[in-house]
Parts: sequence; C-alpha cells; structure tokens
Amino acid sequence: VYTHADGDRGDVESVSRRRREEDEAYARQRGLRLIWLGLDDGLLRVGRQALFTAPAEAHSAAQAIGAAAASVAPALLLAPLGLGRHVDHRLLCALAPRLRGEAALAFYE
Repeated sequence: VYTHADGDRGDVESVSRRRREEDEAYARQRGLRLIWLGLDDGLLRVGRQALFTAPAEAHSAAQAIGAAAASVAPALLLAPLGLGRHVDHRLLCALAPRLRGEAALAFYE
C-alpha cells in the first residue's frame, strides 16, 4: 500500500490510519460530516492486478453505501465518472443514479 506521506510502501494499518486522518482533517476544515462504512479500499479488496478490471457492480459494499446515502438525503450527489477504471470509482458511478433520491446528481472526471 502506498502513501504520498512516506513515498514508499507501508503496512496496511498505518497507511489506512494515515489516509483516514487526512480525510478527517479535510472534513473538519470544511465542516463536513463523514460516514465511515468500515470498508477496505479497492486495492485491499481485489488486489493490485484486478484494481482496474474487477467487476464493480456486484460488490458487497453497494448496500452499505446505499444505506449511508439514504440516511443523509443530500441535496447534491457528486460521483466519479470512473474514467480511470478504478474499481471503487466504477462502483460509485454505477450506484449514483440509484442513490440520488431527490438530490441533484453531478459527475466528476
């Protein structure tokens, strides 16, 4: 697992902790509320070889992501287009139209 902080490989626990700390700091700075689902990143779920080829639609995280989105009832749902083929981005791109509810939907590259 890689991070920009150490520029090298690190153990899963320390890299995951560092990434979560970065996410939490960003959310605090912008007054956002994070909902942690306890899901591993795509790299940990499917491995490096399948990160850009694994099927995204059948992922077991879909239900947890849907429940989290429903609990928030956002005014705007912003989702990745999945152009780089990363499994997590493709999953969210596929789920976004079903998760939007009454929210406006926008995609980013």
